[in-house]
Amino acid sequence: LFDYIAVFNRLFVIASGMHEPLVNTEWPWAMNFGSIGVLLAQELFASIDGPDGRTYLPNGTRTDWWEPPTKVGYNNSRNCITDYYVNELKTLRYQVNDVLVEVQLAGEPFSPTTLRHIGALRIAYGALKNNDDMKSLKMPGTNLTSEQTFFLAYAQTQCYQRQAIVQFLRTESGSYDEGTALNAALIHMPEFAKTFECEARKDQCFD
Repeated sequence: LFDYIAVFNRLFVIASGMHEPLVNTEWPWAMNFGSIGVLLAQELFASIDGPDGRTYLPNGTRTDWWEPPTKVGYNNSRNCITDYYVNELKTLRYQVNDVLVEVQLAGEPFSPTTLRHIGALRIAYGALKNNDDMKSLKMPGTNLTSEQTFFLAYAQTQCYQRQAIVQFLRTESGSYDEGTALNAALIHMPEFAKTFECEARKDQCFD
């Protein structure tokens, strides 16, 4: 539905992606920010941290434009997320043909995807918080604040149902399921802990 093409320095959006269940002009803005807003922000992030995005200038010239401090900071964050997958989460289990199979997680090459989720969430969440009309607004028909609705809307975009064997093979190749990626991103976001008034992790990769 969405794709960033580095050589053109353009984000392409298919028209059919600008409809429900991702966006609706009648929805509360918090829902739109949390769904389509985060998904588009992920593609914008690709213009910065993707294998192609980080090697193209705005005019299409191919060159590595990251400064050394940027590379160090990014690699530190990437290593932190990798450490979470390898040393804390460790494994994922799947029931395949009535047999429980376990996959040992390596963290790579999936850690950059998690970093992109976190970055996109922070971009969209920051945009929501900059809207004075949205601050501390209760959503119609719920007891949720606009901030809580934002995170709920994003979680709903990550709902997928696959056959266990398919996800098992994806995980072995380094593509973890959406639920795992979602949880990995949110537990490292102090904004999420603050919004739902829950205790933050002691070893968050971001503050």
